[in-house]
Amino acid sequence: MLIRNESDQTLIFKSAEAPDNARIPLHRAHTAVKTEEGQVQLQQQVFEGTHLFFVHAELHTPLQTRWNCTDEKKLLLLNLEGEAGIRAGGKKEKLFTRLQYNTISGQVKSFRMTLRGNRQRFLLLLLDKKSISGLAKEIRRALIAEVSGWKLPENGRLSLAMTSLAENMAGCRLDGEKGKLFLRGQLYALLALLADVQEQHAKTVYRYCKTDYDMERISFAREYLLRHYDLPPTLKELSRIIGMNEYKLKRAFREVYGNSVFGYLTDYKMELARKELETGQRTASELAYDLGYSSLQHFSKVFRKKFGFPPGAFKK
Repeated sequence: MLIRNESDQTLIFKSAEAPDNARIPLHRAHTAVKTEEGQVQLQQQVFEGTHLFFVHAELHTPLQTRWNCTDEKKLLLLNLEGEAGIRAGGKKEKLFTRLQYNTISGQVKSFRMTLRGNRQRFLLLLLDKKSISGLAKEIRRALIAEVSGWKLPENGRLSLAMTSLAENMAGCRLDGEKGKLFLRGQLYALLALLADVQEQHAKTVYRYCKTDYDMERISFAREYLLRHYDLPPTLKELSRIIGMNEYKLKRAFREVYGNSVFGYLTDYKMELARKELETGQRTASELAYDLGYSSLQHFSKVFRKKFGFPPGAFKK
């Protein structure tokens, strides 16, 4: 596994594949590097063909990285904090915001990951064909079905239980067989929860978002909104950008994400503002401007409506 900074091609992480024998049940590596974009800590744990990467980054500018594997992997990202984008196989980038997860379609050998959050934390699981096959055999087929063919809902939201399992895996300090047993147990529990989400999603019948193409267009609409949150398009402009009429866009978006187009965008911006205010690094006036509000008063009104208290409540 090689991970490079795409801006200057400097090496961030290099790890040899863990030996595939019973004498070394768990392989672990760790690195901490400082780049022009900020500081990155990366921890790798490998067992039975499964690679777990836990990354914690403190950045002042976005960091674009290139990941190269020795063979094809299935990717599952659990984004705990910050905003990350993954692009693989020549497809458009898939955007992940705080507490979102999803798989990346197909098997990939190389992919680009862009970290955009000031504080970024995520768990990335890379599974090879052998480990996927092993999982399917060891867990009841009714639970996992065909793991390699999973099609999870568009960026599901991590539950408290899923987040706890991810944190447990990231914090594992057990070695050898004990470590492998612990990580396997946590991984199986996580896959069970995801399989349950998959099963519930399969039962969902959408009235407006009927096809894979519709889902792709609605997903792109969401990603476009979040990328341009400070100066978002009008509904008419967005419908033209994604190639869907306004009527269907409004109803399909609410059907998939449980909120209106601009209600979803407002919630996203308010969550960004709350996180910034909690750290005390930026003022409400700065955030109002950066998030595209016409005045501090307008920003404060929306913030109070969302959280029940004004942004000034964070002042010490």
